[in-house]
Amino acid sequence: MLHKIDNGFESSTCLALLHGFGADERDLFDLKALFPNTHVVSYQAPIDLTPYGYFGGRAWFPLEFTPYGIEYNDEEVQKAIEIVTEEVASLRNSYDKLYLCGFSQGSILTHALFLNNEVSLDGIAGLSGRYNDSIFKEELKDNIKGKDVFLSHGTVDEVIPIESGRQIFGYYENTEAKVFSKEYRMGHGIDMDCQVDLKNWYSKLS
Repeated sequence: MLHKIDNGFESSTCLALLHGFGADERDLFDLKALFPNTHVVSYQAPIDLTPYGYFGGRAWFPLEFTPYGIEYNDEEVQKAIEIVTEEVASLRNSYDKLYLCGFSQGSILTHALFLNNEVSLDGIAGLSGRYNDSIFKEELKDNIKGKDVFLSHGTVDEVIPIESGRQIFGYYENTEAKVFSKEYRMGHGIDMDCQVDLKNWYSKLS
């Protein structure tokens, strides 16, 4: 069972947060203000990065930083998907509505859970994610018909290039999901304009 924190708010709607590489469960928790009248849960990734110089930082799966870019093993990603699926599944029966919001590495897992549909999610927010052919499969598009999707990416993202975000945008825009996608003049982060749009998007969900 993963460590988690929550806002203690009683609601029939829950939103779970998945942080990025090198952060922890507190990193996205301030976003809870964007999701009023919602029980917000923020999970801590299982891998402790302190031995690698990220004091207090965590990861969902290992990354390798090479001269050619960031690399990772799909088997390690699958292990992380299974862990998060089990955690999020434990929430499903307790809420009428269940949403997932992930940033960077957490966004990869968010897309995987949403598309696989092993846990029925009502919608997701995928922030600054990386495109991966093993996750964004054509045959999974029917799983998300009519569901709500928020996508963001920075045009000057120094960690995951905007081209990766555009691939994700293109994938979802060719589905029957209800998609809001937008590029922001920001790096690898969630600036105020993005937060305003995320709050407005969420406030309009049925």
